[in-house]
Amino acid sequence: MVLATHAFAGGILAAAITANPAVAFGIGVISHFLLDAIPHWDYFDKLKSARVNNDNYLDNDMVVGKYFLHDLSIIALDCLIGVVALAVIILFRTHLFWPALLGMIGGILPDLFHFLYYKIRREPFTSIEKFHHFIHAKDRGVASIPGIAFQFAILVVIALAVM
Repeated sequence: MVLATHAFAGGILAAAITANPAVAFGIGVISHFLLDAIPHWDYFDKLKSARVNNDNYLDNDMVVGKYFLHDLSIIALDCLIGVVALAVIILFRTHLFWPALLGMIGGILPDLFHFLYYKIRREPFTSIEKFHHFIHAKDRGVASIPGIAFQFAILVVIALAVM
């Protein structure tokens, strides 16, 4: 899934389920892994700074170099789309702010751990990377346009279900 999906889903689910900050954060993290278990499209291997090893995912990396800032801006824009979508939904419901914020952070944190693993390659990031890979759908053959449409549909279903 893309970060917009993880940010929105983690935030909206947490805000709908609890006011407890720790539980809201946990819901965000759990939503991340549940969504990643569904076959989906993402763009990591399309980033110019990505180094993907199809034989050993533990060798994947995001190389800090010529294209790194460009790719980082794509990732930031992706995340911002989810943050803005979530903000629009909870705009006039200020009592949902903290659960939504913490759920959103929990929803995107596992993907931040990818980057930290790429740069640190030590525990606990190695174990988190292995778990993330284990839970992640192995079928990433979904094309970009249907993949984006599918993720948007998931967000609509989640929003309608919890509103």
